[in-house]
Amino acid sequence: WVSFAYSKDGLDWSPIFNLTGMPEEGYGWIARGFWAREGKLLALASYYKGPGYRGEGLQLHAFELHQEDSIYWSHLGMVYDNTLNNFAPKKIPDGQWMMSRRDSVGDVYMMVGGTESFNQWESFPIVKRNGPGLSAEEPYWWVLPDNNLVGLFRDNQKSGFLFRAFSTDNGRSWTKPVRTNFPDATSKFNAVQLPDGRYVLVSNPNPKKRDPLALAISDDGLVFTKMGYLVGGRHVDYPHVIEHDGYLLAAFASAKQTVEVLKIKISDLDNL
Repeated sequence: WVSFAYSKDGLDWSPIFNLTGMPEEGYGWIARGFWAREGKLLALASYYKGPGYRGEGLQLHAFELHQEDSIYWSHLGMVYDNTLNNFAPKKIPDGQWMMSRRDSVGDVYMMVGGTESFNQWESFPIVKRNGPGLSAEEPYWWVLPDNNLVGLFRDNQKSGFLFRAFSTDNGRSWTKPVRTNFPDATSKFNAVQLPDGRYVLVSNPNPKKRDPLALAISDDGLVFTKMGYLVGGRHVDYPHVIEHDGYLLAAFASAKQTVEVLKIKISDLDNL
């Protein structure tokens, strides 16, 4: 099951509570992020039949936060069948929401919709799981200054580099992903656009192992010209980064056992 806790300052946390409820025998839940939609906070979780998400029974579900008398979540419904999303939906230039999706065999899609209803989506294929030259995994995307979209892909064929594709029609179609020269440890990565327009990517850029975790900066969302060391000397991965009140907050896992957060002053990025 998926658990949750809450905090007023991000340092002191409540006890852990059950968010999804217990799954049926032989099934499980995977946490898939928070979605702030129309003034409500939704938690996303994928339901799957063990031992892994690939196979029958895969579904993406939403739960809605309630905090009138006490804090709890209620099951809102299924968002989309046969879906494991990678990150929560974000808005694209045409006003729709978009998020990446993997199906039960690991093929990669982009889902567009979510405005009329939390479970109203269209799904558009990007790449097969084991296509020639690329085993695409965990894509992340952002909007470029010209309002077109770029997506980055981890390569499970262990090329040691990120792959990249573009969309000029708000995610409905994508170019064939091609290999970049940005190094990668075959690991999940995350990015955020700063208020000044710069893009920050947090990843494991050492192709040999998930150590260290580093931060890279791009002025245009395409070419990253600066990189800085964040943390290392141990197994560190699964980063997630947000911008808040003049700081970057970068959460990551240490040996997949604990969660830690780095606080980085945005003005200090100029020292790279």
